[in-house]
Amino acid sequence: DRLLTYSFDTEKQTGILNKTKVTDTATDSYQLHFDYGNFTDFEGCKFPRELTLAFTSGTKSASLAFKLSSIKNSSDWIARTSIPAKYRKASPEKILKMLVK
Repeated sequence: DRLLTYSFDTEKQTGILNKTKVTDTATDSYQLHFDYGNFTDFEGCKFPRELTLAFTSGTKSASLAFKLSSIKNSSDWIARTSIPAKYRKASPEKILKMLVK
């Protein structure tokens, strides 16, 4: 079985999560990096307005960057908590392999 290693970078004083890294333990060739920044107050908590996702597989890489212009909560919507039957459970390893192709 292939295992994944998770590491988290937080601020010592506030506990704010700045970075998350997920690595394929067996080969160290697959990596996901999440960077969080420009935190703002949101319902009594700090929430990142900037998020960056970077994926690396050997020599291939891809990244996404999000900058949120506003953060709002609308409590009048109905939240669905069930997963539709058309979706199947997939292991993190399978998802990483699909991203590499």
